[in-house]
Amino acid sequence: MFSLEGKLYRGLAVIWHLIMVNILVMVFSLPIITLGASITAGITIIEPSSGNIFIQFWETFKTKWLSSLPILAINVVSLYFYFMFDMTFLASSLKIIYYVFILFLLIFNVNCYVILAKFADLHRINIFRYSFMISILSLVKTIWIPIVWVLLVLKAYHFIGLLLNIMLVSLPLYVHIKMINKEVKMIEKFLSKDRKEG
Repeated sequence: MFSLEGKLYRGLAVIWHLIMVNILVMVFSLPIITLGASITAGITIIEPSSGNIFIQFWETFKTKWLSSLPILAINVVSLYFYFMFDMTFLASSLKIIYYVFILFLLIFNVNCYVILAKFADLHRINIFRYSFMISILSLVKTIWIPIVWVLLVLKAYHFIGLLLNIMLVSLPLYVHIKMINKEVKMIEKFLSKDRKEG
């Protein structure tokens, strides 16, 4: 049951890894301007692998810091839109559309960092374009992740609050990456084919 190849050990290893990723992302996000680079570095190391997790995180953090700033600007604009939009007078059906749009916006913002982490030397426009494509293609699969996470925080925090705290960012990010794996591979194939033809 406790062998290094057993499911329990692998599961505990993943949990420990996600805790470490969460700590790194949270600590390196303390100056808000480094939030984008921190999330990008977290995505790069989200899958457990051999090697020093801190060194891998730090290398990505350094190389992606500047390129993450335009995405961070998009995050700020998205956040501004969310807080400034007055839903008070919207009909119920329009409120549902609004919430779906906000969730899509959240998914798009996360996917921008996924594209930045997974693909090197992409122009900013292409980062946003591929992020939009992945967000559309995976919306049905990924839209429930923030909903479930918010429900867990609101309804189950009393029981599993510690677990939620120590994996606040890394667990939903891990699930999201798993969910969009097919779409990311599709972009990889497209870019690989495009480079060969070019």
